Amino acid sequence: RLALLEELPDTIQLDSLGKFEYEIWLQDKAEGSMASNEEEITVLVEANGAVAASGVALMSSSDVACTELQGWLLILDAGEMQLRQIALELRGRRPSATELSLLRERLVGVQSLLQPVMDKASDPNARVSGRALLLSRVEELETRRNRLSYTLGHFEQEDHGDTRKIGAVGIDAVLRDVSQRVPLSRDASRYSRRAELASAMRSAENLSKYGREVTFDPVSDCNAKQAADQGDALFYCVSDVKFSTDGRISAVSDYLGAPVAHDVFAMLSSKRGISSIQHVDITEAKLGIPVYASAGHFERARLFIPDVLGKLSGNYSSGRSERLLLDLLGHSLSEFLGGVKGRSRELSMTLIHKARSIYAVFKSTPSLSGLKSLLDDVLTEANTFIEQAETRKSTESLYSMAAVGLLAQQDWPPSDIARLGDAVIEESTRRAIEHRLAAKSKTVRIQLAWAFLGSSDGSSDWLDCSLDKNEGANWMAGFDVIRVGSEMEALEQSSPGEYCPRDPGILSRVLRSPLPQGVLQAKEWRVLRTLLAQLGTFVGTEKNATAGLWDFLDRIMVSDAEEYSLERIQAAMQPSVEASTLKDVLHDPSAALSMFATECIKGISSEKSREEPCGQVRLELASVTKSLVEEREKLAREAPIVGASYPSLHPWKHKKAWGTEAQPVNQALYDKVRRATHREKWDKPITIREALTVKRYRKRGGVFEFPTRLDTFIPGLHRRTMDLYDAWKSRGRQTEGVESRRGAVAEMLLRLPWDDRDERARGKLKAILGAIWDGLNGVPLGEPLSSALWIDDDVEDESGGESEDECAGSGGDGDGGRDRGGGEGDGWDVL
Repeated sequence: RLALLEELPDTIQLDSLGKFEYEIWLQDKAEGSMASNEEEITVLVEANGAVAASGVALMSSSDVACTELQGWLLILDAGEMQLRQIALELRGRRPSATELSLLRERLVGVQSLLQPVMDKASDPNARVSGRALLLSRVEELETRRNRLSYTLGHFEQEDHGDTRKIGAVGIDAVLRDVSQRVPLSRDASRYSRRAELASAMRSAENLSKYGREVTFDPVSDCNAKQAADQGDALFYCVSDVKFSTDGRISAVSDYLGAPVAHDVFAMLSSKRGISSIQHVDITEAKLGIPVYASAGHFERARLFIPDVLGKLSGNYSSGRSERLLLDLLGHSLSEFLGGVKGRSRELSMTLIHKARSIYAVFKSTPSLSGLKSLLDDVLTEANTFIEQAETRKSTESLYSMAAVGLLAQQDWPPSDIARLGDAVIEESTRRAIEHRLAAKSKTVRIQLAWAFLGSSDGSSDWLDCSLDKNEGANWMAGFDVIRVGSEMEALEQSSPGEYCPRDPGILSRVLRSPLPQGVLQAKEWRVLRTLLAQLGTFVGTEKNATAGLWDFLDRIMVSDAEEYSLERIQAAMQPSVEASTLKDVLHDPSAALSMFATECIKGISSEKSREEPCGQVRLELASVTKSLVEEREKLAREAPIVGASYPSLHPWKHKKAWGTEAQPVNQALYDKVRRATHREKWDKPITIREALTVKRYRKRGGVFEFPTRLDTFIPGLHRRTMDLYDAWKSRGRQTEGVESRRGAVAEMLLRLPWDDRDERARGKLKAILGAIWDGLNGVPLGEPLSSALWIDDDVEDESGGESEDECAGSGGDGDGGRDRGGGEGDGWDVL
């Protein structure tokens, strides 16, 4: 009565786990209904001539409940068997039209057989186990069925005018492939193994009302318990993930705010199912941190973590990829501290639940050394961060380090967690001033350090300064870089270790300026301190949390008897504080000022900079300032102004000797004048255009300013003077004599960028310009002049007392020659 539909192979291969799975399809040829369900079928498996395995099944076993995974898989196996049968019937022969029609009907029957499985697995709200496995199998079978259908179409071309041509070889290849039993694909094998492991796990715990609420997935319409019963697990979504050069996450956004079942998410994001449901589009999102609802649910989540992290980063490496979860937690903490999406109870509890889940992942993941867990490594690194300040620079994201303070709630005392928070804030403070000092000259650094280390009268009123306040216009009043050394020594002697900013608005502007990614903003410092302190207080005082914070969280997820304690932890996770003044962000004001000044001092000295004790920072500033003044004076005297020759100084020492150039005080006006001048004088050499820009800017009331007295670099000093000399010569104008010299000096004072409000610098620059002009006229060289405006060489001003405008002539861009109607057309600009 029973006949084999397919021949049995001589051998069956074992898989990598030493198992095999093979379906034997029998056909009951008896007329009428099947015989008694009590009849038995016996299967014997031989290995090397001996029976290695045997089994007995009743005929009733063919009645499979199609609501279970095995039932759905049986349907798929039956569909695959029917495709093999069709391919075998086609191989080596050309079917008749009637046979083709019957075969086409059988192909449509296979599609009808697969459709219920496809519909069930593609429905996000359907309760189905092994969703990923079913979809993968259906996709493979649909591919084979479509190839077989295409081949049938080739035979039907004469009847239907089909012009497709795949050739006999192609037809044979398709039929041979479809007629063979093929092993599961790589993905399907992985899904099958995962479904098998999940089915063997204990049933997940029932959830409390709170547990059901916080783990509800709006996409699949189920909670963590229901997902676990299907062999699935919930994960939080992220989007806009960006990576740094070392493979860590540098930017990311939390997405949805609610968890999503892994297999449902995979189906929708791969566009096998509906891409958007309940107005939630997840086609561009990725899964990140798993949900820890209960131990049973987490067991299933562990099965998915390698796949999730592999898709997140592109490659999974055990012990390394898991660290990406800490980056994700750090970014969630960043959004929470900054109040990007508010600090509601839902968001605050989501944050602590994420920390709980990552703790479990790290605890169960071996470290790369294999001796400890990844959690031990992370906590050791955090302890090093606290104890060894010099190692903190290597920490890319301070938010990730701050997030360790959440993970450590179970293993560290509150005092150590508070120390970690202080260390993170201290490093954020250091990076804030470091960012503010980027590309700043040595003299500007000295200026800022001087501003931070003012004398203190014991009052702390300056701490009430708003973080939104700017420094006053006269905050640099009284600053003289040449006298800073002696001033700092006197202050340290009168009030050692006591500091007060000369204008607290400077500090406010430094702290509120945008900081690099991964650095806590100043307004977040107080929120972090308060959050860690409140959590520590809760763990220390809550009687239901004596076994640790995570044990408490696990209980409230499965028990409804913890409502009072739930309200308390929700309150602890809501730091209702905001930072508005310096007092709110500076935990230790004197230490902060000392740190700011120390960062300013670093790199000023030519010797290797070192951190001094707080009480010595003024003396360190005095020392490096004196050294800088002495160094620049020495270089300026070693490269004097002698005639028209350029000072004999190596190019890389230019800034070392003369510092930086003066900048326009009104940058907008300067830019406007420069654009107009360059557009109008487009055919003139660049040096002439730049010189005319400076002169026109001055005539419109513009002023230049050096950062400090030590900064006296004047670009184009020699070249622009030579251009003026050549212009006068080409026009036949007298260049020799006192009057010509005086006019040339006055004209150059208008065409060079320098601070014309400094009378001392005016006298020195006149002497330098006079010496250059004399050199161009071949006048015998006099005594060399030091090449810095701030050094007094006891020179006499030979240019007289007239103003620059009087000596330079009345024309707008005149050169002191005859006035041909005034305006912009007269003088140098007509070259």
